[in-house]
Amino acid sequence: MNIIQLMQTCFRSILRNRMRSLLTSLGVIIGVGSVIVMVALGEGSQRAIEEGMTAMGTNLLQIIPRRQMNRSGQNTFMRVNSFTQNDVQRLKNESSFARAISGVVMINSNVIGTEGNAMVQVMGVEPDFLIVRNFNVNAGVSFDEDDLRRRNTVALLGRTTAANLFGTAESALNQINEKYAKVKKNES
Repeated sequence: MNIIQLMQTCFRSILRNRMRSLLTSLGVIIGVGSVIVMVALGEGSQRAIEEGMTAMGTNLLQIIPRRQMNRSGQNTFMRVNSFTQNDVQRLKNESSFARAISGVVMINSNVIGTEGNAMVQVMGVEPDFLIVRNFNVNAGVSFDEDDLRRRNTVALLGRTTAANLFGTAESALNQINEKYAKVKKNES
């Protein structure tokens, strides 16, 4: 049997069983298509995770305290252990490989400015946090160890938050919370 006769037999078989041929072709197309889609989703997810980790910094190590769960009867209590300033200082003193170490305290809070308010994540950090996260201050002055030691009240705002609170990012520079300033004056 030569190739021409073989092809004729195949086409005759396909034409005689059109529905079976259509369903078989459809099954192959759907199977191959779903494999392609699954591989593409997997690759996309992997790239998204890698980009997120790269954005955090490939040389960044975060230490987060563990949560302990206590079960008494039907109630479950969750207690979060936290690091103290002494723990952070000990890490700084004993770490020879770390370029910068910063403690972080985070809360979500409604912040009020002269032009509006915004629900933002407020982070209490040390000056080394800017080095750890590779942040640069575009306008104004950053805080330093002296501000930390004197417990000066300093806030660094992102452009969007500054614009939401003060109209424009530039108008947020050198703003003082009058309520807090009055309290500080009364304490002195």
